[in-house]
Amino acid sequence: VPELSSKERIDANCYSTYGGSGGLFFEEKYNAETNSNEYSFIGVIWGVTDEKFNEQGQLIKDENVVTSITPVSVFYDKLTEILKKN
Repeated sequence: VPELSSKERIDANCYSTYGGSGGLFFEEKYNAETNSNEYSFIGVIWGVTDEKFNEQGQLIKDENVVTSITPVSVFYDKLTEILKKN
């Protein structure tokens, strides 16, 4: 929902790849009680990559690019409305 996401995008120092736009972004946390990892849905990656090709044509992380994330809070109500209709 671009008209919603453009208002409240946040910059995140995270790793994304070409084609990552629209991908789901999660936070991983370790739960010592259950001895497992838990994941929280943070938002959606927004059309920015933090990779580049080096002189040898290898894809490497570009430290100067910050990925833009649309927080789930921006589109939660709209998404819930769509899901209820279907």
